[in-house]
Amino acid sequence: PLGRAVRFKSHEHLTGRDGGRTIDLRQMAIDGVKLLGRMIDADGFQARFANDLEGNLDAIDNECQETLTLVDKYIAENGIEAPQNDIEPVDWQPDSIPETLDLEQAGISSVIYGTGFTYDFSWIDLPIFDDRGYPRYERGITQLPGVYFVGLHWMHTAGSGLFSQVGRDAEYVVEHINRYRMSS
Repeated sequence: PLGRAVRFKSHEHLTGRDGGRTIDLRQMAIDGVKLLGRMIDADGFQARFANDLEGNLDAIDNECQETLTLVDKYIAENGIEAPQNDIEPVDWQPDSIPETLDLEQAGISSVIYGTGFTYDFSWIDLPIFDDRGYPRYERGITQLPGVYFVGLHWMHTAGSGLFSQVGRDAEYVVEHINRYRMSS
């Protein structure tokens, strides 16, 4: 129902592996993962973070609850026999969250993956953007030869913006590039 606007909504973390399980950032924090706010800046080994973790966690929980409500509604309206939703909210709230972190002191030598970014294509000066500043493409292929996108939410499927599924869109773009090169 949101059409292309779905690209700008938050994306739930889902898993079906081993029969499925809940991925909950609050539970991850209880289990020892250090959660911080959105990364704002880095200079050398110093990283700065926004003081927005609590709001981000609340937004994620709300989005998850809305999705579960829609799924339950669909199940009920279609008379589908399905197990009851057994997801229990995790009771964890952030307390003192550092706004800076010395990566070297923390023993962090690599950053593997980051999420929760805001789109900023201002550094690309090409006629490929709509009036909102979002790139125009079809499955990652823009109208400008040689300019492609992958890894954005809902480029083609719900998995387009997920690290574990971005490969499908990347393969499509690579196939397009190969066809283009062969025809040139």
